[in-house]
Amino acid sequence: MIEFRKLTLKDKSAFENYMEEWDKPEEIVPTATNFTRYKDFEDMIQAFDYRESGGE
Repeated sequence: MIEFRKLTLKDKSAFENYMEEWDKPEEIVPTATNFTRYKDFEDMIQAFDYRESGGE
C-alpha cells in the first residue's frame, strides 16, 4: 500500500525532479500538489501548513 507523508522544504529537489516527469503539470492528481497553483515550492509548503493548522 502507498503511504503518503507531509512534504517539507527538504523535499524541494526531489519534488522538482518529480515535476519534470509530467508533460502536463495541470493534470497532476491530487491537485494539491499541482505546483502551477503556487508561486514557488516554499509557497506550496506554506499553503499546506496553513491548511493543516485549520486556516482554510
